[in-house]
Amino acid sequence: MATLLANGIRRAIDRICFWAILTDLVLCCIGWSLPALPLNSLLPKRMRARVGQYTAMFWCRHFIWFMQVTGRVRCDLTALDVLRDEPRLIIVPNHPSLIDALLVISRLSRITCIAKASLWHNLFFGAGIRLADYIRNDTTRQLLREAAAVLSAPGVSQMLIFAEGTRSFPPGTLNPFRPGFAAIARRAGAVVQTVLIETNSDYLSKTWPIYRQPPFPVIYRIRLGRRFTVTGSPQDFCTMLEHYFREELGMPVLEAVA
Repeated sequence: MATLLANGIRRAIDRICFWAILTDLVLCCIGWSLPALPLNSLLPKRMRARVGQYTAMFWCRHFIWFMQVTGRVRCDLTALDVLRDEPRLIIVPNHPSLIDALLVISRLSRITCIAKASLWHNLFFGAGIRLADYIRNDTTRQLLREAAAVLSAPGVSQMLIFAEGTRSFPPGTLNPFRPGFAAIARRAGAVVQTVLIETNSDYLSKTWPIYRQPPFPVIYRIRLGRRFTVTGSPQDFCTMLEHYFREELGMPVLEAVA
């Protein structure tokens, strides 16, 4: 009887913590977007990007902190800190879950992301995305031009790109890499820094809805991989990098079809 009671109490606390985490996520989105509405009009363009990117880091870091305070999520992200002042860097992680961008942004204050056009006027994200001067994913030509311009700018210039294009599916695997990031790196003369995200949970993977509670604890760990300069064609480089990720993450390396 005591064991059943203890298990029931633990499940109830897990549930409370889970919904507290989701509530905090909503509040972080509001805290990011509401001030961004007037700041988009009041601040000059160069200052907008700096303020917007720092604010994005602040709220992502708060959210990661809050998840850990509940005792239900553990994160080891400090490996990213050495990248903070690096210029002309394209950060390329694998993409197991929807939270991956937040994990990376929480440690880096001068990073640009490529955002779906549908998010530009989103109630929770739109104003913050515009303030941070993220790049709108409209046409390939425009994307390449704007991304190269950001990476060629003086000072710290970093860009987060998921080479898979979308979350890995099925969970625990790796989608084929898309060569767009390699074309951007070659055009801008930027270095590709690989980032390996490891987790024990499928929460927020491709088919896991945000409101479905995962088993706890959920663990996220980030480690830095090798750094590459793009040589040859973007497609060949992309294939090589996908093989590298598969080896580092302990996944089967797919053979090319003749």
